Amino acid sequence: MRGSISQIPDKVKESVFDYLHVDAPGGQQIVAAVMGEFKKLTSRSPKKDPTNLEKHMDFLENHVKKTYSESLDIDDTGNIKIGICSDSVLGFKENRNALRKIPTPVLWVVYLIRGIAGEYAFIDPDLYLRKKGNPMPAVEGGGFLISREQWDKEGWSSVATFAEHRHPASNSPPVPFFRNALRKADIHGIVAEALKRAKAKVESLQ
Repeated sequence: MRGSISQIPDKVKESVFDYLHVDAPGGQQIVAAVMGEFKKLTSRSPKKDPTNLEKHMDFLENHVKKTYSESLDIDDTGNIKIGICSDSVLGFKENRNALRKIPTPVLWVVYLIRGIAGEYAFIDPDLYLRKKGNPMPAVEGGGFLISREQWDKEGWSSVATFAEHRHPASNSPPVPFFRNALRKADIHGIVAEALKRAKAKVESLQ
C-alpha cells in the first residue's frame, strides 16, 4: 500500500504532462491560441509587405511548437512551466532603429506587438519603380518603410497618396499578445481537465 501511494504523485505528474504535450489536446489548444494571435497581427502589415506574418505562419508554428516542447516542465510540487517563443527570434533583442529602417521578416514581430509611434508608409517595388524609374534594389528585401516627413521631403506624393501606402501599424498601441493567447486558450480550464484525467487514471490503477 505504501508503495502504491508513493507512486501516485509521479503518475499524476506523468498524466498531466501527457495531456499538455504539444501533440495532445491541451498542448494543441495552447498552440492554436498563440497562432490565432499571430494571425490577428497580419492586419498590422500591408499585404505586399515581406514581413507580413501571413507569409511566415509555417515558420512561426514550428517555432511555437519547438519552444513549447522544450520548455514544458512540471516540478515535484506541481508547478507547470511553459515558455513559448524566443525573444531573439521575434526581434525583442534586436536594434529597433535598424529594424525600422530595414524591416526583417519575423524579427519585425516586435513592432507588431509593441506598436509604432509615428506615421510611416510602406514603399513596395511597384511604387518604387513608378517614383525612381528603376527596379527596387534587392538589398531592400521587397519593400521598406519611410516616415511621413521623408515621404513629403522626397516627393512621393507625385506618384501616390500617403494614405494609399500608410503602414497599418502606424501609431498602433501595444498588443498584450501572450496574455490574450493564454486567456483564449483558457489555461486554467486546460490544467483542470488535465488533473481530472490524471485523477481518473490514478484511480483506475488502485
